[in-house]
Amino acid sequence: MRDSFLRRSTLWWIAFSFLVAAAHPAGFADDVIRSGGIEFEFAAAEQGRQLVGQTDRFVEHLSPFDRQARMGSDHDAGNDAFLRFAAGEVIDWPAADRQAVAAALKELDAPLVRFKLPAIGRVMLVHTTGREESAAAYTRGTMIVLPRGQTGSQGKP
Repeated sequence: MRDSFLRRSTLWWIAFSFLVAAAHPAGFADDVIRSGGIEFEFAAAEQGRQLVGQTDRFVEHLSPFDRQARMGSDHDAGNDAFLRFAAGEVIDWPAADRQAVAAALKELDAPLVRFKLPAIGRVMLVHTTGREESAAAYTRGTMIVLPRGQTGSQGKP
């Protein structure tokens, strides 16, 4: 009897999960946070890898020394290798980090509204190990990259 109950419960949760996923094909509602009229979206790891792995003006202007320092290498492997390295440092957002960032964005709502910023489209929030930029947060275009330990979820700034 107990096994039958567990089996039915498990099947019910699996079915429920599929229904929720089908109702939210682009992700759950908490993937996007509105603050100050700007939409911020938590990028899934694969999406973040694609974003970080794209060539842009920042990457085009990196010197050989910049790439070597970021990669911890004694030789310059070029932009393509740097982009593969940086993309490889993208990780999924743990729930605690997502909650901490979402709370911070909600606190910024009123101050951002006062700035009357022009429409910039969606800002992508990407989470990394931090190895690609010496554990520093950074921006590239409309992407904000926050390394592990910089989200404030563990009492760190």
